[in-house]
Amino acid sequence: MPSLRKPKNLEQAALALRDPVKFTETLLNHRIWSRQREILESVANHPRTAVKACHASGKTFTAAAAVLWWITTRQEGIAVTTAPTWMQTERVLWSEIRRMVDCARIKYPAAATSSLRLAPNRYATGLSTNEGVRFQGFHGNVLIILDEAPGVLPEIYEAIEGIRAGGDVRVLALGNPIISSGPFYDAFSSNREGWNLITISAFDTPNLEGLTIERLHNLPDTELDQNPYPFLTTRRWVKEKYLEWGSGHPLWEARVLGNFPAQSEDALISLTWLEQAKLRTEGDGT
Repeated sequence: MPSLRKPKNLEQAALALRDPVKFTETLLNHRIWSRQREILESVANHPRTAVKACHASGKTFTAAAAVLWWITTRQEGIAVTTAPTWMQTERVLWSEIRRMVDCARIKYPAAATSSLRLAPNRYATGLSTNEGVRFQGFHGNVLIILDEAPGVLPEIYEAIEGIRAGGDVRVLALGNPIISSGPFYDAFSSNREGWNLITISAFDTPNLEGLTIERLHNLPDTELDQNPYPFLTTRRWVKEKYLEWGSGHPLWEARVLGNFPAQSEDALISLTWLEQAKLRTEGDGT
């Protein structure tokens, strides 16, 4: 196990190791908000968790904390992360993991670009692939993170079900609900059984909690720029998107309210098609 950097109380440290929320706040030294706590508690208590969320809700940060909690607290614990493209794997989730390692009160080995190894059978690794076969060979205590989950191919979800056949396996799928089809969408609709489901609206976040769109629209600039969590969705951004898209617009539903968009039947080009095309062209050639 990584060594603690002078914990004030070993009993508290041991308790934090069992609780992913206390682990994140105490040993990773990060303040988190209610929905982030809910996600971590769900990973601890449910085999499968799916999170659909607005932009900048802190979901990827929470996934990074879950990865470190898992491999730190479990003998032979393995965490496998994936995303639709290598750029998303390396520069988003693993960027968060590397920053957490550097700031933790636990002395971890240096994290590589997309891997962190504590022992031969105790590690985290990032994959970006369209080949389900690359998910073979992971068994035992396994945490699987699907970041930008709407863009992860069905073949990968199928391969993950093979891993879940034995051992203590948890799945955390997170994403902005931009595509109203595929396995991530099904987890919130036709295939809800066995998933613990979490939705995060911008109006759930600490920066907008308690506000309505009417109150937000009328806020003076001094209050509009008051964001206690400046790295989360800001008041000004939400107001700008309301003026740009308006209530009921598919992008407002998906990117602000965290809902799957309902596509108008007379739309010339489906939003789902556009988002799927975007995901196909965002790769970096690897």
